[in-house]
Amino acid sequence: MGKHEEKLHRINRGSGCINLITGGAGFIGSHLIERLAERMDIVVIDNFDPYYDEKIKRKNLQDVAQHYKFEFKQMDIRDKDIESLDNVETIIHLAAKAGVRNSLYNPKEYMDVNINGTLNLLEKARRDDVRAFVFASSSSVYGNSYQVPFVEEQPCNKIISPYAMSKRSAEILCETYSRLYAIPTVILRFFTVYGPRQRPDMAFNKFMRKMKNNEAIDDYHNFDTRRDYTHVYDIVKGIENAFDYIKDKNKCETFNLGSEKPIVLSDVIDLIADNLGTLPKFKEASIPLGDVNQTFSSIEKAKRKFGYTPSVSIEEGIKGMVSWYETC
Repeated sequence: MGKHEEKLHRINRGSGCINLITGGAGFIGSHLIERLAERMDIVVIDNFDPYYDEKIKRKNLQDVAQHYKFEFKQMDIRDKDIESLDNVETIIHLAAKAGVRNSLYNPKEYMDVNINGTLNLLEKARRDDVRAFVFASSSSVYGNSYQVPFVEEQPCNKIISPYAMSKRSAEILCETYSRLYAIPTVILRFFTVYGPRQRPDMAFNKFMRKMKNNEAIDDYHNFDTRRDYTHVYDIVKGIENAFDYIKDKNKCETFNLGSEKPIVLSDVIDLIADNLGTLPKFKEASIPLGDVNQTFSSIEKAKRKFGYTPSVSIEEGIKGMVSWYETC
């Protein structure tokens, strides 16, 4: 075991109860654990899923690995070993098989990881009588709904990808376990998160890479689609606020975490190009299956219940992400 890996597996110096975070080596998870390690003992699990390069995820953990309140365990959320984790007080469940388009080619694995993995953690939550269970869901559960902005209470009956279906199914599991066993649960629907450390398969990262390498971006003839892009710093603050809000409440609530400001995709491409100082190239391509027409969040409920107030503008966010990309 190398020195870096030893640091990742250091024993937690704290005592008593722990806060478990799944998927902590990923894009959103790594930002969250850096924030939470300043205030609580955390145990992070991640299986380094091969969907993208493990080196990227290990790099995400480099800074927080030095923190004395941090412990890392390489573990799959489907493993029976989850039960070996002692004194779990809260669970923030971010781990998932990611990627809408990829789910079309391997739907069984998405069902297994995203549904059975969540069930395994809910069983742990039930047995340990946790004080809070936070589940990271997705705006994709709204599918091709024409009711905008999307509100938490509207039916999710227009789903168009296995990924979205697996997330909605996991939501229903969370709701069921909360009702049965009085588990304080919050479901958070993230809207197109971007920022430093974004996964390499996600649009902004791909656009930057292709523009930087003078390669053409796929033109699906849908650059007029609108997305509710949300900066990762706002998402992380929202997760923390929701986590504090739901503790000990013995109920399940669902919240959108978005920007409430949909933006046309072509405008985002222009912003990225301006910050990179380049002109984008395009090539014709077929519209991918599973892509929704638009996303548009109502965040009134999150504002009212736990003070969620996104503050990073798309201009500021793109500028910072380009800066990260050019130096990472």
